Amino acid sequence: MPPKGHRKSRAEVRSERIDVYVTPTELAAINEAAETCDQTRAAFVRACALGARPQAKPARVTADAIRQLTSIGNNLNQLAKQANAGFVVSAPAVHATLDAVLSAVRRLG
Repeated sequence: MPPKGHRKSRAEVRSERIDVYVTPTELAAINEAAETCDQTRAAFVRACALGARPQAKPARVTADAIRQLTSIGNNLNQLAKQANAGFVVSAPAVHATLDAVLSAVRRLG
């Protein structure tokens, strides 16, 4: 329960009910779409009925790949800073980082 002072006003409390009949196939599609968007069925149907276009949650693989690409990008940035500062950047370090980028991109595709 939310702390005192953060409760919805009586006008904002969901007290009205709408009954809708759907086929088992439609119900399965609604349930699947709601799950894909990481929402409850009621929240999904409410959002759709009010004109929202719920977005599918990003796949876990995508989140992991983005995290890995961010890490690789940081490595590339460090190599670029060293090169711009006049330090010698080893070719194996550059190749290893580029191989990591290619590997991560292949996993995404």
